[in-house]
Amino acid sequence: MRAKHQRRSDETEEQRRTDEEIIDDMLEVIKPPPVSGKYLERKAGLKRCIRHLRYFATARRAPSPAQGKEQLADYLKSLRAAKRSLDRLRWHPLASSPFGEDLGAQILRIKRAHDDFKVPPGSKQKNRVADAAMRIAAWHLGKGRFKLTEEGAWHRLTTLFFEAATGEQNRFKLVWGYMRKVPLDQLKEMVRQKLLVGDYDY
Repeated sequence: MRAKHQRRSDETEEQRRTDEEIIDDMLEVIKPPPVSGKYLERKAGLKRCIRHLRYFATARRAPSPAQGKEQLADYLKSLRAAKRSLDRLRWHPLASSPFGEDLGAQILRIKRAHDDFKVPPGSKQKNRVADAAMRIAAWHLGKGRFKLTEEGAWHRLTTLFFEAATGEQNRFKLVWGYMRKVPLDQLKEMVRQKLLVGDYDY
């Protein structure tokens, strides 16, 4: 049984495409200028994006909306407990340190974040990799070229980035279902300002 499982794993591994194959398909979609320097620069940029996306795919997953709100509530509770403990130390010089003011300001920030954090009915954990792939693909296509059409350039490029990050090929349906929920106006502004995913600069 173990040998059979190993054989299946090996077959799956053999079927996984190389980065070069995926990047060639990406370049077919993007259609960069045929100038040698620009073409190589775009190819290197795609390699960097794939590397970042893979790190992103293996990083700790974000919680569901309900879990996120609960975690904010737990953090707020801990901060308030720390503030009460600090208040009981008013007799000590440390109680008048800047830490007390910072703690109070943090409590206000987290309370606002908690109160503003909406949990839609039936909300689920978002697909972080599909979200990141979609935004990076939009940036590579540039404003005006990414349009929300099934099997269009944006859809195809997003699916290729998703494949590069996860090894899962031809996930057109999964990616399309996610892309249909994107707020286009917000994404266009992010592309204009080159503000994409997390702290990464693609």
